[in-house]
Amino acid sequence: MYRKIVHYLLIVSFLSLNSCTKYNAMNIEPNDKLSSNLFLTGEMNLSHGGTNDYSHYKKRYIKNAYNASVEKIPLGDNFRNMNFSKEKQIQRVKLKPIFHDTEGVKVSVENIPLPKFIDLVFGSVLKLNYSYSDKVKASQATISLNMQKETSPRELFDIALAMLGNHNIGVEQLRSLFQFDEKSQATIAKAQQNFIYGRDFDVSGLEGQNVTVLFPYYYVPIRNMLLSGFTQSSPVVKTITEIAGANVISITGEAKEVHRVLEAARLLDQSTMQHKEAVLFKMQYINSKDFKERLVSLLGASGIPVANDSASRGVLIVDVPELNSVYVVSSQASWIRTIQSWKNRFDNASILGDESHIFFYKPEFRKAEELVGLINQLLGNAANSGLSSNNKENNSSESSMVEIKEDFAILDAQQNNIMVNTTATKYKEILSHLEKLDKTPKQILIEVTIAEVTLTEQLKYGLQWHYKTLNSGKTMTINNGFSGSIFSGNIQFVLDALAKDNLIHVLSSPKLIVLDREAASINVGSQVPVLTSDTTSANINATDTTRTQTVQYKNTGIILNVTPYVNSQGILTLDISQTVSEVSTDTTTTIASPTILNRSIQTKVALQSGDTVMLGGLIKNSKTKNKSKVPLLGDLPFFGALFSVTDNSRDKTELFITVKPTIMNNTQDSQIVTNEIRNLFTNIKK
Repeated sequence: MYRKIVHYLLIVSFLSLNSCTKYNAMNIEPNDKLSSNLFLTGEMNLSHGGTNDYSHYKKRYIKNAYNASVEKIPLGDNFRNMNFSKEKQIQRVKLKPIFHDTEGVKVSVENIPLPKFIDLVFGSVLKLNYSYSDKVKASQATISLNMQKETSPRELFDIALAMLGNHNIGVEQLRSLFQFDEKSQATIAKAQQNFIYGRDFDVSGLEGQNVTVLFPYYYVPIRNMLLSGFTQSSPVVKTITEIAGANVISITGEAKEVHRVLEAARLLDQSTMQHKEAVLFKMQYINSKDFKERLVSLLGASGIPVANDSASRGVLIVDVPELNSVYVVSSQASWIRTIQSWKNRFDNASILGDESHIFFYKPEFRKAEELVGLINQLLGNAANSGLSSNNKENNSSESSMVEIKEDFAILDAQQNNIMVNTTATKYKEILSHLEKLDKTPKQILIEVTIAEVTLTEQLKYGLQWHYKTLNSGKTMTINNGFSGSIFSGNIQFVLDALAKDNLIHVLSSPKLIVLDREAASINVGSQVPVLTSDTTSANINATDTTRTQTVQYKNTGIILNVTPYVNSQGILTLDISQTVSEVSTDTTTTIASPTILNRSIQTKVALQSGDTVMLGGLIKNSKTKNKSKVPLLGDLPFFGALFSVTDNSRDKTELFITVKPTIMNNTQDSQIVTNEIRNLFTNIKK
């Protein structure tokens, strides 16, 4: 009996020594799932269950530190063989940090380095314990976050995790410490991404850039409505997703386009649209106006009410002729399915039979004259590829003599339309090819800075060599021998530093937008008369002569020619031709014509959208001689040098050019959808 009591006391003492360590206050909700997959690694507290059966221990709730259940650990039949090493006591538990500060927070930063972003959000704002790996510390990625309104610490926490996940940064939590590290060893493109939280934002300064907006909605889960209205008609809206349980949708795309999506989202997220669904039906074979008229009569006959506005009961039908589409708003999902069924029946190639019909195709992005020849070739009418409805060289009698084949396509250049005469089955096949050819033309915003830098002792080997030593960019060699560097970030801070020391002289800073594979040019300067020929001829039977001079005007100043090419992967190739010329003050020539100093760069470079390429290496040496003297005394022979000072200076400057191309997209379709929604709700308010 005495041995049993001693044995029991030893067991209790041993268990008390292996109690759990203290933790900071955190709140864990049972079965709560975090999209960020945060985990806690901590020691298990094994407690005596109050019986002599030590084979299994009951669950214990750590109430002071966590509101979470810890799974029981089977100890086996032989308790004395149990190994209580810390490695077997560790268990990962999903958790959420608790924030005692209930006041709203607001963070607005632009192009902040990723490690600094972690320091700001998780350290200064959320007051959490954290650490990050050397890889994260060395990250060159930048983050922009523009919060228009205050939000809770919890929402800021989730937003920050989503932004870090976009840069492939994972988060784990060891007890009260957040640990940040890369999710994998894969190379990640360091693309700049702007994150915005709110129902609106200022688009100025973000043209051509991608943004992700976290839009909180109040009345209607509008994700499906926006998907049907924008992702189909606008390829520059990349994703529209919903953050579960937060009444927030995430919209990613080009800034100007996302701004229009938000405008439509605010119009849809109203009390009058509560419990309603909106879908955009795009017609392919029939006219949207005709479909709307048929649909109204069919719905009325089926007992489905047709509403005049969104505040009335029934189905609201809006014709969008610019897109040949019908926009439908309904409170009943079954009514939407009924309309989809009617759309499939009427807008179908089979219903038109095998007879030839005239179809009108209006290209959305390309010129009709570029496509009509391809259509005729698909129809087997290569000879008719130039047939046009507005050919001014042919009169009506000549046009009537044209042999009309069964299948043909006619160009209407004034309306940018193509009239196709063929069967519905053939037109369906042609339409599938046209949709692949009629793509959004890429537009490229090209920002150029042309400047001269005075080379001091620190810069005596050139600006590009100085950057190479600083390891600021990825140095590359241009084919023509000039040096260049490509920067994925913003080098404006470098130019500002040179400007503070008065070492930089910006000659020009043009900006231009050009279509893909189209040449653009800028010429800023003046025309200088240059003597090209000088002849003297004697007059017949006269003693005098006639002198004839030929003068041509040469362009001087800054001449920039750029032709961009965008491949399928979004990589830009630029053909750059840059010339900077000026009239030289050097009068070494004997002819009465100015000397033009010309410096030019012509190269081809490939880079990603938003990167900056810097071209340099054009160094100019100039000599100046300045003489200062005392009036009268400085002109005295022999003694004048005593009253004068001659300053011989040598200046060394380098011409460099920075080019930053940014791919832009057209957003006409989404603007049409937004305008239709705006007009709809404007009529309701009236």
